[in-house]
Amino acid sequence: MTGDTPSTQELLDEIHRLNAELDKPPSYQDMNAEGEYSIWVYVRRFESWNAAIEAAGYDPRPARDAYTRSELIAEIKRVAEQCGRKPTTNDMTEYGAVSQSTYLNTFESWNAALEAAGFEPRTNGQQIGHATLCLELQRLADSVDGRPTTTEMQQQGPYSPGTYIANFGSWEAALKAAGLATE
Repeated sequence: MTGDTPSTQELLDEIHRLNAELDKPPSYQDMNAEGEYSIWVYVRRFESWNAAIEAAGYDPRPARDAYTRSELIAEIKRVAEQCGRKPTTNDMTEYGAVSQSTYLNTFESWNAALEAAGFEPRTNGQQIGHATLCLELQRLADSVDGRPTTTEMQQQGPYSPGTYIANFGSWEAALKAAGLATE
């Protein structure tokens, strides 16, 4: 990177790098999670994320209102089939063709989108007992052969990591309550 501000070419090269790594043009979530530069650097330089994607030679994702509810539901089902389970928002970012914000704008919540697609929504953590949460952590620990990470819970568990944090105060406290804390 040249100085504190990357050049236009450096920004475009980073989009190309992520495209090669992800095998798709990166979403703004991909750039925020895995990119070298903040999404806001792109917005300042190109005026929008889609304009940056176009400048790199890729087709941007369609506008949020370009999808009907039926098309969004079909996309959830397609990703579920690809993943072999009820998809998470992370699955939709990784395998889906539509951004999370489109689902939130159309359905108001991810759970509402899941319900519309015929899946059971993720359970609100405030209604789940600590014993149930601990048992699920222990089951996941057996499945991954060690202390589960928040990513593993997000990808493989029935509850989000946020449910554990809301109930126990932190992921580490949840692991400790389940008998999985490091000594």
